Amino acid sequence: MSNEQDQTGQPKYVSEFNKQTGKMLRTDTVTGQTWEWEPPTPVAKKSYAPKHGVTVEKLIALGHRVQISHMRVAVYHKQLPKLLKSKDFFTFGIGHVIVPSYFKTSPYYYIHANGGYTYVTVTSQDKSLVIHLTAECSQHDQFCYKAGVKTALERLSPNNLAFLAGGTPTGL
Repeated sequence: MSNEQDQTGQPKYVSEFNKQTGKMLRTDTVTGQTWEWEPPTPVAKKSYAPKHGVTVEKLIALGHRVQISHMRVAVYHKQLPKLLKSKDFFTFGIGHVIVPSYFKTSPYYYIHANGGYTYVTVTSQDKSLVIHLTAECSQHDQFCYKAGVKTALERLSPNNLAFLAGGTPTGL
């Protein structure tokens, strides 16, 4: 070992960008060893904004009332032993109930990770229009609250969007 180490005892490295290969060239200053490496690319943050750009935050900022309810697929605890013995445990509808997502902490229900519903209710400022939107989570996907809200808001019709943005309802 050499005395050319930092305070933690780790070897010092020098990195520079190699224009020919498009990779970083890193040199260990203790051993003189050189190697190429690619820095990790940052993972793009998934956007949950609907395609038309209307979000819950924007609706609230315009003065509309927005209520969101998430429902999950569950099994009542007394039916759980019977279902665990059968091959129908993951067959939706056999011993399953739909419960609010806040039941996930209840000892009386086993909440499935897949499937569920998101209900979004938008009430206009003057309460002249109430819009009910629903999104169903696929039985093959994990339940995601943000994706459910996004899917429900994408179901707003152009007429409803225009009215909520401050216009007049047309074709309602």
